[in-house]
Amino acid sequence: MVTRIGRDLYVGTFEENGDYSLLREKLDKEFPNYRVHVIDTGGHSDGTFCPVTPGLIISHWDMPTYQDSFPDWEVLYLPHPTLNKKELNKLQGKKWWMPGAETKDVTDTVEKYMNGWIGDITETVFDVNMLVINQNNVIMIAHNKTVIDKLAEYGVTAHIVPFRHRWFWDGGIHCITNDLHREGNIQDYFPERSK
Repeated sequence: MVTRIGRDLYVGTFEENGDYSLLREKLDKEFPNYRVHVIDTGGHSDGTFCPVTPGLIISHWDMPTYQDSFPDWEVLYLPHPTLNKKELNKLQGKKWWMPGAETKDVTDTVEKYMNGWIGDITETVFDVNMLVINQNNVIMIAHNKTVIDKLAEYGVTAHIVPFRHRWFWDGGIHCITNDLHREGNIQDYFPERSK
């Protein structure tokens, strides 16, 4: 739920227009060298938008805070959902899908024993859920020509890595990873901001 862009932390929310003053206060205290922004993402922020490189965001819907939080950055909007109509029809009210495993036995087993492990794939846009390696390389789990072409305009190479169980686990490549340490100095992409 937190995206770090240099000295700025963007905290996504589940509830739009909620009171997040206590969260902001706690994060300001915990991370005094960062500027904290709470933004309405309507769910997991890494399934909503991806700031790929300075100046470019890939997003699946128009968050009204982009102009405030990322002034003058280009935003490439993608359609939602990424499942095609044939795949959506296979869901039949379920929140998960495994290609070739649409039998009643598999469905019953998953619903009974694995229900706590699965998410809701109808809320995730896997084309947005990317892992940024550096300003010139990004890992994607779906081939999307529109995204790849836009990334190339910014000098970013897209590396496609198949992740066939994303429809079951409701997780993209960014969801299953975590930055532990990045070398180098923290850049300030918005030096005009105070703090």
